[in-house]
Amino acid sequence: MSSISTGRSFIMKRIDNQPDKCLTTLPGDKVGVWDCVKGHPAQTWYLESDRTLRHADPGYANKCVQVNMDNSISLAPCGPNSTKFTYANNRFTVNGTNPQRCINLSGRDYSNGAFVDSFVCDSAQPDTITWIASPPVVAPVVNRDSTASDCRINDPGLTKLFQDIDKCTSSSELSRNNVFGGNIMNITQDIKDLQANITDSLSKGDLLFGAQPHNQITEQVTERNKELKSKKEKLSKDIVSKEAIIERSDQDFRDVKQTISEPEPKKILRFIEDYSVAFLLLSYIFMLLSGMYWYTLDATVQTTAWIQAIIGGGVLSAFFFMILLHIS
Repeated sequence: MSSISTGRSFIMKRIDNQPDKCLTTLPGDKVGVWDCVKGHPAQTWYLESDRTLRHADPGYANKCVQVNMDNSISLAPCGPNSTKFTYANNRFTVNGTNPQRCINLSGRDYSNGAFVDSFVCDSAQPDTITWIASPPVVAPVVNRDSTASDCRINDPGLTKLFQDIDKCTSSSELSRNNVFGGNIMNITQDIKDLQANITDSLSKGDLLFGAQPHNQITEQVTERNKELKSKKEKLSKDIVSKEAIIERSDQDFRDVKQTISEPEPKKILRFIEDYSVAFLLLSYIFMLLSGMYWYTLDATVQTTAWIQAIIGGGVLSAFFFMILLHIS
C-alpha cells in the first residue's frame, strides 16, 4: 500500500506509458494535467491533516480541491464541507462515496490542459485513475495512549498539575464528587427503569388499542370529516333553496301589493252628512217641539212652563246624544 504523510508537499504523476503528466492547476480554479515540470509550483500539492487536498502555491492559499455535484473537480475556498481525500494503492479516493470514487483523467484525454473529474474507482479502465505521489512518504501510525504517556513523561508539569489538584481537593469536595458520581449511576438506573416502564406501557397500549391505533384514529377522523362535510353541503343547499323561496315569495308579495289600491282613509261619522240620521234628527226635533207645546198648552204661567219644557228637552237631548255617541 502506498501512502503519504500529511503536511508534506508532493507531485502527483500519471502511471502509464504516456508522456509524464502531472496534476496541475489551470486557469479559473480548474484542476487538470500538464507535462510534468520538476519543481513547478503549479504542480505541488499537500494533504492537510483534515484530509483536504490543497495546493502548495501561496497564490492558492486557503483553497481546497473540491468535487462538485456534477463530479467535476475544481479549487474552492476551504471549509467544513470541503471534500476529503485518501491516497492509497496509487489512488486518490474521495472519502464518503459509495461506490468509491477516485480522481480520474476525464475522457482519457492526455493533452495538456485536460480536466480531471471524479469517477468510480473499480471501473473497467483502472489505468485512468492510478497516480504516484513523489516523494512517497509513509504516514506514521499514531497511538493515542503512547503519545499521552510520552506527553506526561516529557512534561512533568502536567503530572504535577494533577497532583496539585488532588492536594487542593478538600474532604467535603471529594465526598461531594463521590456523591455526584453515585447520583449519576442512580440516574442511569432510573433512566433504564423508565425505559422499561415506557416499553411496558407501549405493550399494554398495543394490547388494548392494537399495534397501530393511530391509523384507526386517523381513519375515524377522516370519516368524521367526510360526514361533517357532507352535512355542511346539504345544509348549504337547503339554505340556498329556502332563500330562493323567500325571495320568490317576497317578489310575489310586492307584485300583488302594486296591483292593490291604497285603502280608504278612516272617516269620522258625521250625522249631518248621513241623510237617514238627518231625517231622524228632524223627527226628534219635531217630537221635542210637539211635546214642549203640549206641556205648555194648559199651563197657567206660560213663561215658567216654557222654561221647564226647554230644560227638560235639553236634558233629554243630552241623554240621547250620549247614547248615540256610545253606540257609534
